[in-house]
Amino acid sequence: MSTHALYSPSGAKKWMTCAGSVAMEQGQVDDSEYGDEGTAAHALAAMCLTGGKDAKAFLGRKLHVVNGVYDPGYKAAVYTSGKQKDGSIVREFIVDLDMAGNVNTYANRVRECAERGELLVEEHVPISHITGEDGAEGTSDAIVFTPDGELQVHDLKFGKGVRVYAEKNPQGMMYLLGSLRKFEPIYGTPKRYRFVIHQRDHDGMTVDEWDCTYEELMAFAVEAKAKAAEARFAFSTREKWIGKVNGYLVPGEHCRTAFCKARATCPALAKFVEKTVGADFEVLAKADVKDFVERDGLPQSLEDLGRKNAAVDLILDWCKQIRGKVEAALFENLNSAEAQSALGFKLVEGKKGNRSWRDTDEAEALLKKMRLKTEEIYDFSVKTPPVLEKALKEQPKRWGKLVPLITQKHGQPSVTELTDRRPALVIKPAADEFEAADGSDLV
Repeated sequence: MSTHALYSPSGAKKWMTCAGSVAMEQGQVDDSEYGDEGTAAHALAAMCLTGGKDAKAFLGRKLHVVNGVYDPGYKAAVYTSGKQKDGSIVREFIVDLDMAGNVNTYANRVRECAERGELLVEEHVPISHITGEDGAEGTSDAIVFTPDGELQVHDLKFGKGVRVYAEKNPQGMMYLLGSLRKFEPIYGTPKRYRFVIHQRDHDGMTVDEWDCTYEELMAFAVEAKAKAAEARFAFSTREKWIGKVNGYLVPGEHCRTAFCKARATCPALAKFVEKTVGADFEVLAKADVKDFVERDGLPQSLEDLGRKNAAVDLILDWCKQIRGKVEAALFENLNSAEAQSALGFKLVEGKKGNRSWRDTDEAEALLKKMRLKTEEIYDFSVKTPPVLEKALKEQPKRWGKLVPLITQKHGQPSVTELTDRRPALVIKPAADEFEAADGSDLV
């Protein structure tokens, strides 16, 4: 009998780094609209791959995600806030051209890899031999066995926020190990192993893949078993350490990139932020930022500056998590005076939304009756290249004539980690950009 895995492949990066993360996440609600959108996209991808259909066949279809799980039979009305009267979180996603196009790209690439081979979609694979949980399983988006003996695991990432790479990816290696355990008796021992990540980007779907050896998989299995044992022990003894800074809790960038649900309540992360900022929270709350700038000045070295910058995204994410917790607490307590007094904050009406017509057709008819000129009623503008590219996708000749008319500004310089695969900008000294009056370079 399979069970929901506490130490899941998708959370492997998290619990292998921070043994106490699973215990800390218990009871924490993961209310992410982006996560629910990804769940809906996965459901669409599965329908395409199992039914042999083009994603465009589902245009306009409503996909419902209930408490983080796709529900194909959901029929009730959906509140725009997502939260229903019974407390459940329900979100409705309509398959549009963007979702269909990206899912179609993923599905077609998987089909190409599986040509003449064996394709398994949304396949449950055992992971209990790694995590130590009885009957635990993980669900792989797509598994491919090629005729020449390669085992592939394909993973669809629909979020744009955090770039994920395939090389030595714990989630991918766990799925490969689970697939090997389940299907080796059927297909034999693979000659090669490959993990492929299909991730949505601002420019569409990108692919990152990594080949690994059997020996690398086995070495990872040994490490993962040890980390899982440590995490299980931390979970079993959580009453003794929960809520305290201790060795089981390891704060770092993985808290943000692995979307730990305990970011707002983790004492170790709060201590990390406090230490990085360089002041106690109570002191910060009462002081003017200028006091710290005038007292401490700027970091004295590039190394110090780099260390602080490395923590910026994590600190910003932590701040958002805290703000979200406060807002949720006020809603749960109906914005009562007691809650306001305890928190020191209250809910008020924010900035109003933009004005819009209640009924566009009715407004249009009335404006025409007023005999206003066409240019006074309507705004006309040429559609943008991305919109027209989608409209002319089936007409490459017409699109080709438009391409020479398109211009695009270069991206602005952006600070990122050294692990980012984009090449570093080459910055020339200012003097190199000028010439002397006699034509020689300035030095």
